[in-house]
Amino acid sequence: MSFLLDPGLLVATGVGIGALAPDETSASVAEAGTMALFWGVSTSLWQDRRWIAWAPPLLGSESGRDFMLNSGKLNLGVPLHFDAAKRGRRREVVAAVVFATYPVWLHLGRRLGRALRARVQREPASGSPALGTTEHGRQESVL
Repeated sequence: MSFLLDPGLLVATGVGIGALAPDETSASVAEAGTMALFWGVSTSLWQDRRWIAWAPPLLGSESGRDFMLNSGKLNLGVPLHFDAAKRGRRREVVAAVVFATYPVWLHLGRRLGRALRARVQREPASGSPALGTTEHGRQESVL
């Protein structure tokens, strides 16, 4: 997880939740679990917690904080070169603000997923005959 990758991953996860959750309760539970996972892993990386220290080297970063700032080998071609060793109050506040936006990204994805689900439910399934309505209100195949 990184500040560059997390918003897109959260939107994509939200789309999946919105499109696939059978009801609002299931969607809310999935959303809460997703937030716990993202906040737990991301804040642990940011704080360089020992339990996750194995991951950054695999992702091409020197530390969890380096991965959160620069995204290691996963930077999607965006050349990031933030000094991960630099600490300060301003950087901590900015990180907290970014972490606070995570539910917004997930909710946006969930709304997109619901819209996608509604659109798919309105369109006829592929492979089924297209139906037209006759002047008497009956449905008939237009193929």
